[in-house]
Amino acid sequence: LGSRKGGLVVEQKNKRVNPFNVMALRTIGLWRKNSQVIGLEATYDSVLKGENGHCIKQRMPGGQWMIIQGSELEPTNGFDVVTTLDVSIQDIAEHALESQLSKFECLYGTCIVMEVKTGKIKAIANLGRQNDGSYWEDFNYALIPTEPGSTFKLMTLLSLFNDKHITVDDQVNAQGGSASFGNRTMKDSHLGLGVLSVKQAFALSSNVAMAKLAYQFYAANPTVYTNFLKKLQLDQKTGIDLLGERRPVVKTPLNKSWSATSLPWMATGYEVMIAPLRTCMIYNAVANNGTMMKPYLVNAIRSFDKDVQVFEPEVVVPQIASKDAIRQVKLALEEVVLTGTGKHIQSPFYSIAGKTGTTNESHDAWFAGYNPKVVAVAWIGFDKPASLGDRETGGGLALPMWISYMGTALRDIPQESREVPSGVTQVDGDWFIPEFSNAGGVRELQ
Repeated sequence: LGSRKGGLVVEQKNKRVNPFNVMALRTIGLWRKNSQVIGLEATYDSVLKGENGHCIKQRMPGGQWMIIQGSELEPTNGFDVVTTLDVSIQDIAEHALESQLSKFECLYGTCIVMEVKTGKIKAIANLGRQNDGSYWEDFNYALIPTEPGSTFKLMTLLSLFNDKHITVDDQVNAQGGSASFGNRTMKDSHLGLGVLSVKQAFALSSNVAMAKLAYQFYAANPTVYTNFLKKLQLDQKTGIDLLGERRPVVKTPLNKSWSATSLPWMATGYEVMIAPLRTCMIYNAVANNGTMMKPYLVNAIRSFDKDVQVFEPEVVVPQIASKDAIRQVKLALEEVVLTGTGKHIQSPFYSIAGKTGTTNESHDAWFAGYNPKVVAVAWIGFDKPASLGDRETGGGLALPMWISYMGTALRDIPQESREVPSGVTQVDGDWFIPEFSNAGGVRELQ
């Protein structure tokens, strides 16, 4: 069209691409123009996008525009954000979660894997059922406060041990699995339980036993108990580097909603709302001999393979309870797997401790557990479909996912130190137990 009527106009458009497609979608996040940015994309948006350049131009005779010398500022490239997520662990967590949710038509679920010594998050999977029956990372369920059910009994037991009211070998009467507090009756899922040791009562997840102990020692002054929960920071957000975390709800005697039954129900995981990630932090602290670590998702901010900022592990609470309290609660958690509601998770490969949980009001199933390397928490919400049967418990729904998590921790064990028991198949250096293979053809690493 002539020298002054046409030419090439270059318009640059930027797009961020997830290299692993939808993996860890709610955690890695999405950047969307004129829409809400979520996940790490939102937290570190200014770091990732860099800064625009600019210059000043002057219109010259003839209609030409010339850049004024010295006014130019070159654009600055954004930095890379290096996460703590482990692709292999994340992949296994997501497949295990989706498999279990699909199998029993559950509503939603989350899986969290946290490194014991550092607080690094190795995986977060979040899935919710869509209208067409498929599952998608629609919310970050790991950060949504909810009733933790029997996994909260760990916090109650820690308080009792820390205050030296009981020991793990003391006796408590479960009264056949039924007891009245005020105008309400509390029942165990396993009726018929009688006199048990504290360790056995915890392993069998007796609501009555735990509620009776809390009521016996704290009813006169429940503030002692709620203050211990505050020491565990249950009334605070976790502080993880993700936007949108909601504030937990932990009642105290000063709240208007406090009643004569609040203490025994709180002791068993009701009338309290904490995020699954907070539950993970408490179990991680126990595995870490009492030291609570802050969870985090970013290892470093990097420019052209050179670190410009490195994030180090951060201690939140140096010691959540006495050394003896930690020792005793570990014995109780180990008993859950040896003889209690989590006995199906025993493994010839590694030591395990943990706690199952079920919240009947909201129909949630839990398992929180650890080995020396990692803590993993599984939480599933369901609407009580008929196909569940007796699986509507933490042990029945959440345990299979947890089994898949723990297998990933074996990858750093030297090959020569591994002993492969009968019934186990070894493929390319990894162990597989055929009975855990699912219908979708994804073999879950044990």
